[in-house]
Amino acid sequence: MSKKEKKIMSTKKCASIFVPLSAFTLAIAIAVPIFSSIFSPTLNTVFGQGELVTEENKNIDTDYYKKKSDTEALEESVNLTAKIAEEGVVLLKNENCLPLNKNDVIAPFGYSYYRSGFTGGSSNWNGAKLETKSLSQSIKESFTVNSTIENLTKTAKVIAVKEAANASPSVVETIVGHTRTSLYSLAFDSYVGHESDLNGTIGIMAVSRGGGEGADLKMDGYEGGSKHALQLTDDEMKTLRFMKANCKKTILISTSVNIIEINDDVDNLCDAILYMPSPGSAGAGVIGDILSGKVNPSGKTVDTWSKDFLKIPANVNFGFAGLDTYKTGNPQMTYTNVKQLNGSSNGTFVQYEEGIYVGYRWYETAYKEGKINYDEEVAFPFGHGLSYTSFTQEIVDQKVSGNKVTLTVKVSNTGDVAGKDAVQIYYEAPYTEFDKANGIEKSSKNLITFDKTDTIEKGKSQTIDVSFNIDEMSSYYYKRDNGDGTKGCYFLEKGNYTIHLGKNAHEDFDTWTYNNSKDIFYDNSNPRQSEKDGQSKLDKEGNPTGEAKNGGDFVAATNMFQSSSDFMNEDGITNLSRKDFTATYPTTPTEADRTLKDVYKEEFDSYKSSVMDVREHPVLGNQKGSKVRDTRPFKIEQKGLVLSSYRGVDYDDESWDDLLNQISFKSKENLDQIGKLLGYGAYNTGALDAINKISTEDFDGPDGFSTFGSKKDWRWCNYSSQTITACTFNPRLAYQRGKTMGQEGISNNVQGLYAPAMNLHRSPFGGRNAEYISEDPVMSGVISANIMSGAADGGIYTYMKHFALNEQESNRQQMVMTWANEQTIRELYLKPFEICAKTARQKLYYYNTETKQNEYKVIRGCNGVMTGFNCIGPVMAAQNWSLNTGVLRNEWGFEGMVITDYGPKVEMDQMIRSGNDFYLTAFSGIKGQSMTDIFKDSSSITSLHVIRKAIKNICYTLVNSGTYNGIAPNARSYRKMATWEIWINYVLTISMYALTAGFLSIVAVNYVQNRKKKQILATTNANAVVEDTNINVISPIEEEQEPNKMMLIRKPFSEKIEAASDEVKNYYNTLKELLLSYGLSSRISMSGETFKYNKQELAKITLVGKTLRLHLALNPEDYQGSTVNVKNDSSKKTYQSIPTLIKIKSPLAFKRAQMLIIDLMQMNQIKKVD
Repeated sequence: MSKKEKKIMSTKKCASIFVPLSAFTLAIAIAVPIFSSIFSPTLNTVFGQGELVTEENKNIDTDYYKKKSDTEALEESVNLTAKIAEEGVVLLKNENCLPLNKNDVIAPFGYSYYRSGFTGGSSNWNGAKLETKSLSQSIKESFTVNSTIENLTKTAKVIAVKEAANASPSVVETIVGHTRTSLYSLAFDSYVGHESDLNGTIGIMAVSRGGGEGADLKMDGYEGGSKHALQLTDDEMKTLRFMKANCKKTILISTSVNIIEINDDVDNLCDAILYMPSPGSAGAGVIGDILSGKVNPSGKTVDTWSKDFLKIPANVNFGFAGLDTYKTGNPQMTYTNVKQLNGSSNGTFVQYEEGIYVGYRWYETAYKEGKINYDEEVAFPFGHGLSYTSFTQEIVDQKVSGNKVTLTVKVSNTGDVAGKDAVQIYYEAPYTEFDKANGIEKSSKNLITFDKTDTIEKGKSQTIDVSFNIDEMSSYYYKRDNGDGTKGCYFLEKGNYTIHLGKNAHEDFDTWTYNNSKDIFYDNSNPRQSEKDGQSKLDKEGNPTGEAKNGGDFVAATNMFQSSSDFMNEDGITNLSRKDFTATYPTTPTEADRTLKDVYKEEFDSYKSSVMDVREHPVLGNQKGSKVRDTRPFKIEQKGLVLSSYRGVDYDDESWDDLLNQISFKSKENLDQIGKLLGYGAYNTGALDAINKISTEDFDGPDGFSTFGSKKDWRWCNYSSQTITACTFNPRLAYQRGKTMGQEGISNNVQGLYAPAMNLHRSPFGGRNAEYISEDPVMSGVISANIMSGAADGGIYTYMKHFALNEQESNRQQMVMTWANEQTIRELYLKPFEICAKTARQKLYYYNTETKQNEYKVIRGCNGVMTGFNCIGPVMAAQNWSLNTGVLRNEWGFEGMVITDYGPKVEMDQMIRSGNDFYLTAFSGIKGQSMTDIFKDSSSITSLHVIRKAIKNICYTLVNSGTYNGIAPNARSYRKMATWEIWINYVLTISMYALTAGFLSIVAVNYVQNRKKKQILATTNANAVVEDTNINVISPIEEEQEPNKMMLIRKPFSEKIEAASDEVKNYYNTLKELLLSYGLSSRISMSGETFKYNKQELAKITLVGKTLRLHLALNPEDYQGSTVNVKNDSSKKTYQSIPTLIKIKSPLAFKRAQMLIIDLMQMNQIKKVD
């Protein structure tokens, strides 16, 4: 018996295994490159970008920034964070309580005592390795802690406080998926029965409140009686009463930026209250030294702590709690007749009816007018902060030189211990009948400048000079007709101006009076000095020269947001006015407010992608009279220039055009790279090889470098909040904060940071108050300007955000329409950004190729801006020419780059034409990544000019930062393949091998099977006996038949169209309808369809093969150098009158064909027929 033969796998079975495997492998091979290309910036951020390789520097010293090791940079940052906390912690109340005795025993209470988020130890903030101390560790090092109460507080039940009946939800999801608006406290019942354990102890309770991106804090009730999220909970109040009844002393510490409501009930239970707003991982460790007296607190409040937050005027029109009410009883701030920009949901709104009266401006002015009992309304004023010593301050000298006032202030320590104090200067302008008649509002107190002393020993004094410009005391008069076609200007009224040397915003150390002898209007004939300084050229040391940068005239601040001002003056809209605070007090939105008037709705709709024609828009269009039209010719010319040679070159230097002229808009590589640079700017700026611009990485902020991924070898500092930095009243510490951030970036090869954030604390309920600084614009601006200056000197570029009027998170994603009059907009909400743009400075080191020397010059240090999601009036910030160009660049002299906030709803054409240079997104609804994909108009001369300008703005910023550290002029650089890219190549290689193996396996199996069959057939034929010799054997191979020769018959045009694909038919019908809509006549012939106007041939459509062709009566030379690919067919007699040919092979070509038809009609002044 023969052995059983081994079976061979059938072709079918082999295919069933390898075809799916091959299909899967092929899908990976196709998908991975697409995915990695789209998300390469994000992948670079998470896994690291490729190593930068640079040509040899030829003995030129290009180490413009001296790198420290990442550990050295981290250590310096951590030490600074502790220093900021030492000067920034605010002692709000102290009744014979602090400093404590070293023998005192601490009884710890409160959810945040052990759970503050600043836990100390080996911090895990993005890989930080240095040891830091938490609040609890710091206190335990300085004092004995009651172990019983310690254990109870550590193990107490954590309660998520629930909303009251019929109130908004207690938990609101933020846009990043966290419930950071939840309110937690510890169950009081844990402590019952332990009264005796508290005898002789010092009770310390730590509390905090946190908001989150995408959600504001809850403004209505909780179970237990709390009226809102910023009141102490029922359990917290029970615990505080328990402490007061049983402890020797009771101390309350607030550890979050969002201030808590200290009403009389809370105040009466506390012997001491401290404010330590998010001190960072190292900052919490100073609290023990402050409680013990080793460190003397010198921080001051940067917000007003009122006793009833629901009585704050701004809170009448603020926020949204997640139900149909944003606060119980008030209608939702949603329009019934407007859809959100580029979306389908109803549009939303907020009205700043309180005007300029925010924070202390309201309380001090209302007190001045006799409208409030100050002590009943305010717990702690702006600028308040106690010390363990006492100080006196006096103005000992005043100098007035031109527009500048300099005060010499003597600060004396009259107490028993050394300490520091803040110098606070406020002004009070005259409020007159003219102001009342013309809607000019004036606060009775306005911070204008501040500073901080050094440590002053007891019995010693220090003198400090503080200066300010007289014209900074002017008010914005937005109703004035300037007589030159503009409206609105700053106005310094005749009269006495009281200068307050403040103990805080409410109390004075001393005063001085400045008399202004005449009314001064700062219109275009007489701009303020700050406008001139912002628009002026700078000398080597960064001082304004008095010569306008553009060689023209200086421009003044005039109305840029007229629609918003007009809206706020409509009937039914309230504007809080000092002339009658009672009658003009803000009101909640009514049902009538939910219908937007047509004039504002039409302006809002004109910016929608479904409505706006960028070629015809009155502000952003290509036509004459628009703000962006630019028809200057430029010539593409390769000169071998590279971006590295432009470090230190002035922004307005004409040689920038030579660099930009190397960027051809016909190169696919250029178009793809420009598309990524401008359209996909999430946490990076893309490379542009045509000018050797290298790619960069940007990280989120503002309190340190916040990364997505785990770069295990990177170490970052968790910085103290910007608010506690401001509480120091020390601009120099703010500068050092920026400087250490810059050093961290340079040490870890990171180039940019999304910081500082400087929207105002309009309301204590603001969800992102923790990212922002203060209720005061000058405080916010000065601190931010110093952070930006320090960061620039340290080597990174920064983006001040969110520009502008982005004070609430509620409805931010819906691009909330924010309404305010121009005085409010300019004096409060633009002011911090203005101060940064005008005053931040950077000491730039560069190699001068002419002198062959390393040199320096001081340039503007405000180099980046991030716009907000919100609209200002009816126009979105990211698409707002008045904001991004009219104010930012033209008035303030800004020379850097502007990016959007992260979001999928910005229209690229509107964005870039407004002066917003690139889009912060990793993916979006944009179809494709090329420049021609992301812009609807990527071919007109105006469009190309705004694209070139955006590229220039980005390049100017980067080349003058640490991005080009170590790169000599004319040197070329490139990045090696990143590690993640290498791994992707491995995956693709393996995939292709697998795909090939699968294919070869099927071929091999098929070959073996066929050979086996032939062997069997041959054996059978050899052994067979042929009985019928008449059998005809038919060859298995059929003879090939010669194909029939066919005559070439020419089909008429109409039959070709009938037989064409649906896509070609659609192209043809659409183009034909567009041509006929202008009143043209048509005639179909054998070769095509001709279109005439008044017997003049203007267009002809033909079909050659599968390609639709369009000839037009345009000059093809007009489109040379653009992205429109046309051919000159004038050599053919048939097309001499219609020489411009465009072949329509794709949707992009189809779109451009329509644009060419519109150009043709505009050139011939032919309008559409009704």
